[in-house]
Amino acid sequence: MSQPQAPMTGHTSSPPSRESSLRACVVIPVYDHPATIAGVCAGLAPLGLPIVLVDDGCSAPCAEVLDQLAAEGHHLVRREQNGGKGAAVRSGLQAAEQLGFTHALQVDADGQHDVSDLPAFLNGMQENPDCLQIGYPEYDASVPRIRFYGRYASHIWVWINTLSLAIRDTMCGVRLYPLAATNRLLARHDCGDRMSFDTEVLVRWYWADGEVANLPVHVSYPTGGVSHFRPGHDNLLISAMHTRLFLGMLLRSPKLAWRTLKGLGGKAQSPSTHTMSPSESKPQADESSAPNHWARLSETGSLSGMRLMVTIRRRLGAWPFRISLFPVLVWYFLLRGVARRASFDFLKRLEPELGGVRLWAKSFTHFMQFGEAIMDKVSAWSGEIPLSSLTGTGPEDLRDAALRGEGGIILVAHHGNLDVINAIGERHDIDLCALVHTRHAEKFNQLLEQATGRKPPQMIEVSEITPATAMALGDRVNRGGFVVIAADRVPIPPTADDGKADAKADTPPAEGSRPASPASAAASPRVLHCDFIDQPAPFPQGPFMLAALLRCHVYTLSCIREQGGAHPRFRVDFAPFDDSRAVKRSGREAWIQQAMQRHARHLEARVKRHPLQWFNFFDFWHQAPDSTSNPDSTSAPKQDA
Repeated sequence: MSQPQAPMTGHTSSPPSRESSLRACVVIPVYDHPATIAGVCAGLAPLGLPIVLVDDGCSAPCAEVLDQLAAEGHHLVRREQNGGKGAAVRSGLQAAEQLGFTHALQVDADGQHDVSDLPAFLNGMQENPDCLQIGYPEYDASVPRIRFYGRYASHIWVWINTLSLAIRDTMCGVRLYPLAATNRLLARHDCGDRMSFDTEVLVRWYWADGEVANLPVHVSYPTGGVSHFRPGHDNLLISAMHTRLFLGMLLRSPKLAWRTLKGLGGKAQSPSTHTMSPSESKPQADESSAPNHWARLSETGSLSGMRLMVTIRRRLGAWPFRISLFPVLVWYFLLRGVARRASFDFLKRLEPELGGVRLWAKSFTHFMQFGEAIMDKVSAWSGEIPLSSLTGTGPEDLRDAALRGEGGIILVAHHGNLDVINAIGERHDIDLCALVHTRHAEKFNQLLEQATGRKPPQMIEVSEITPATAMALGDRVNRGGFVVIAADRVPIPPTADDGKADAKADTPPAEGSRPASPASAAASPRVLHCDFIDQPAPFPQGPFMLAALLRCHVYTLSCIREQGGAHPRFRVDFAPFDDSRAVKRSGREAWIQQAMQRHARHLEARVKRHPLQWFNFFDFWHQAPDSTSNPDSTSAPKQDA
């Protein structure tokens, strides 16, 4: 490799206009880009930075263009033979430090990056000179979809190998390196000569306790653009690199895990608390400051990130989905403090002696079970759950009840995966309608409908029930249909806006009057504290009030994943719970209290049999504000099941 040629005319190596001891330059590795490199240099002129061009063994036409640029005043480092992008970048960074620069802004030679985004990197340098500024791409419509999704394979492994999502994008060609620290790192680890360099240098920088920040860069793919990525050879090198890094991560895992935990709410993680989207999602703080109510917890992640996960599941199968999901769950487990603490609390209620490493391990297994449930949800919505995978008498019992015309209310809970029941309803043409609150999961439900091309089961938003809707529910039950409603999460406390909206639809009943319709029962914020795993917990009265008002059969339904792997099996149990047809108005309140406590004990027994399929990742025992609780009932009267 030749030494950098001194500039002849034009640009000088003067520092940026800011009064600072920091001196930045631009480093551009070049390999046969004669049509674009001159335009890239011209586009960088407004930055006022010296440019170091690295000729990585270019052919004669490109070498001539580089000679012309050197004659105009740019620094030129010439490598006699092509060594690959990694080798070229290393040469450029070493030359830049020898020329007296403190920082180098790496830019690709193909003209894909919007230079108007680059001043932000220089501002970041001034604010934190020791931080490696990493670009993450914001694509326009020209991006090939295979590249857009394919790069996430590398991202996922970087997130695993750092036990963190601090590095948002691992392959973008725009970075600002602190030269002294980077060259010391590269003296110990060359990080590869070819395309794997961009990824490995970031991982090793993070391992060395280096700070990182993520900045957006708009990227377009020009028609006829030149790419030197060799899919077979380079993918093999990248796979070997990730294998080495994974082994290195195992040795460093205690330190890396501690760093992630230590930075849960702070600076170490704040640049990139991001699920999987290249552009859509903003960082989200831990919910520790949010209210306890489950519906106040925001939906995590972006639509494009979720779309990627669903695409992997549907196109590549179960195991690629599990591999991709693992770093996402690691991130969620470490950074979502409310969910993690709720899991700890729940598990310790079942096993008071559980603690330390065993508690953390079991809690993470709890999260992994939730990941499996997500996969099952995608399969259920796609119509890929065969009836042969359902065990137990539940499917036949539900079908028989439908054939007898004995419709009614079906009580369910967030335990197991009830989306699998869709397979039963569709195959046997059973009239099922779910009362749900979907606003906290709008993006995920929207995605499933788009990705699968199938409409979800008939659902009615609980917060939007009107008297007409309630009458329709009564008609459905009378025709032998079923209304499915979760009986484990308390209703959403009404807000001022909710009150205004409700006032437009209905006039509230006078104080002391009975509910005018099942709508008010289902949407009522009333709760009752029932004994549940050794402590009173708030349960919603709405499902039981609705059952009493509709005067119908009441059933329970559960679906538990019994066998994992690519071909899971599910045990479905459907059983009569009660019959409200004989309940008189004078005995309605007593019936509701007794039924709720029996249901709580029934649910407790199921949860204790399959604790890791309890998917209420919030403070379940304190989810209801005092203002919504029934002050006269701290615990319902006990009654034999």
